Amino acid sequence: MLSRGGAPAVTFRVGLVTTPTSDRRLAGELSLLAPEVTVVPISLVPGSGWGWPAPKRQEGRWRIVCGEFPGEEGSGAPTLAIERAARALEAIVVEERLLGLHVDGQAGALAAARLGLPFVFSLPLEHHPTRMLSMLDDVRGWATLVCRTERHAVMLRRLGLERVQVVAPFHGRDQGDATSIRLPGARPRLACLASGLDAVSAVVEAVRTLPSPHSLLSIGPLEAAAVAMLEPLDPAAGAIRVGVPADPIRTFRACDLLVLASPSPLQVPAFLPEAMRARRPLVAIRHSAAAAFLEPETEALLVEEGDTAGMARVLRTLLDDRPRARKLASASWKKAGRLFSRTTVRAGWRRVYDRLSLAPGIT
Repeated sequence: MLSRGGAPAVTFRVGLVTTPTSDRRLAGELSLLAPEVTVVPISLVPGSGWGWPAPKRQEGRWRIVCGEFPGEEGSGAPTLAIERAARALEAIVVEERLLGLHVDGQAGALAAARLGLPFVFSLPLEHHPTRMLSMLDDVRGWATLVCRTERHAVMLRRLGLERVQVVAPFHGRDQGDATSIRLPGARPRLACLASGLDAVSAVVEAVRTLPSPHSLLSIGPLEAAAVAMLEPLDPAAGAIRVGVPADPIRTFRACDLLVLASPSPLQVPAFLPEAMRARRPLVAIRHSAAAAFLEPETEALLVEEGDTAGMARVLRTLLDDRPRARKLASASWKKAGRLFSRTTVRAGWRRVYDRLSLAPGIT
């Protein structure tokens, strides 16, 4: 790995640039490449103040406090916050003698391009694959674009992007027998994994037809409209907001049924690998990005978008027919072990960094 011909392997020092919304799996996934790849963590954090912030190193991690959050505003000239972050990143690259950057935003890509540095641009699992492409319009460099699904890769290649690679997300555990954690609410607990108002409300309407007692747990970030819709239901209708779980697999194992409610054909649920690995029966929306990972009737039950009555029937089926529910859960768990295993993910990142190490100037 990271070698040319008979030459010794290069120890590739890469700066992993993250924000509060970055994929939390990345650091753990890249650690699978040690010792050939050494990761230097760099966090962009929101904050107030003016001037050009000096990056600070604390407990082995660089922190860059930006005047505002350097988000994904789009193409064109960089905002002041992005410019500040890029300048600070350039200073860290020089001090740490980094050979590349691993980024998921415009500030990191801008810094790498200015320094002529090769970089990896990661598209988070749940994002629309074209959402962040505009921020690369003015960036030129040795970049590899990494997405999480083959469906996304096909779309990006159709847009004319050549250096696209797929790396499956790592579910974080090799064993499927992780114990559950304590969660509020009466059993059975039905978990809804969706952020949008329409998706969440469709599940709420279906759950209302089920006999009590039961609890509906909303897991993950929610849009403001969905939060407003759920608030009047607490706690009378058994609707409980869990938020973003610190340990997704153990959280999902404390539930009896998981509903992947997003109908989007491109936005994969952020916790899909953990949901499949939790060994709980799954329900997904037909033609959604999540459904593309699951064999209908064998690994999950699918419902048409907007079919509230159909959703209610499927939920009752899985709650009443426990042998069938266990069979579905076991099948999706086994598939997750193949798709999102440590071995698979490590091989994917090795391919990315083998290619990155061939960039001009890397010796």
